[in-house]
Amino acid sequence: MAVKYLAGNRLWGTDAERLALTTLGSAGWTEMDSSKISINTSTAKIDFNMVDGSIDNLYYPITVSSSKWALRFIVNFTSGASANTNTGNQYFRVGFADSGTQSGSSEPTNGATCQFQDHGSSSANEKWFMRGTGGSNIYGTTGSGTTTGVDYYVTFKRSATDPDDNLHFDIKTGSHSGTSLSGSTLVQNVGSSTGSFSHFYISNASSSGTVPNALSGTMRAIQIWQDTDDTDEDADFEPTFTNTYPNLPNGATFLTSDTNLLYMFDGVSAWNLVS
Repeated sequence: MAVKYLAGNRLWGTDAERLALTTLGSAGWTEMDSSKISINTSTAKIDFNMVDGSIDNLYYPITVSSSKWALRFIVNFTSGASANTNTGNQYFRVGFADSGTQSGSSEPTNGATCQFQDHGSSSANEKWFMRGTGGSNIYGTTGSGTTTGVDYYVTFKRSATDPDDNLHFDIKTGSHSGTSLSGSTLVQNVGSSTGSFSHFYISNASSSGTVPNALSGTMRAIQIWQDTDDTDEDADFEPTFTNTYPNLPNGATFLTSDTNLLYMFDGVSAWNLVS
């Protein structure tokens, strides 16, 4: 059945239909440990705080093709990106894999990722790179330093139209059409054995256990193209991370047809049980 809107701002329907009037910005996502990676619906961003090698990913089930796909996002580091005061390796790791729980302290069993590494004792080892697995294929890396407080515009894609079935990875400042960082763009052969992936994920990753200087920041403006590498087309998936609530006034009521309970809306976001 569908919700019935009656006179006097009265609604009638099942309790599930009442709850469905609200859409959470985190709907469909799995937060394995919200203290490490979580969706912030107030800022419409993903917050991350990479401090150890446990598998504390944030992931979403979405399938990209085995031949071509594209991912774009903006990342801004708030700490750890250029600290060079402690030991340890921390990674901001984003990509696609067969499972959202892939990675942690190691690369995914079958997947493709773009990453930033913070090596706490050496600025020379702070670098962006891409890597993937699939049979014997290991993808290329390069080094390029970065700083905190800067928006980095990342494009990561597979382009099967290339003769060598390539992965492409580019990091720019200013915009996705801005200036590439030194060492970008990366292009690397993938190999035809690499198949499709079923999950998008952001991984909490470290190869050296808990380290004092966390690699922290925010990520936003995610766009995923599932079966094309043409980013001029409309993206297939573009989460906003914002909550949406019923457009109802304070005092509107909802009587549930299945539980016979009456709720009153506060005009903002909450249904309060009346009886």
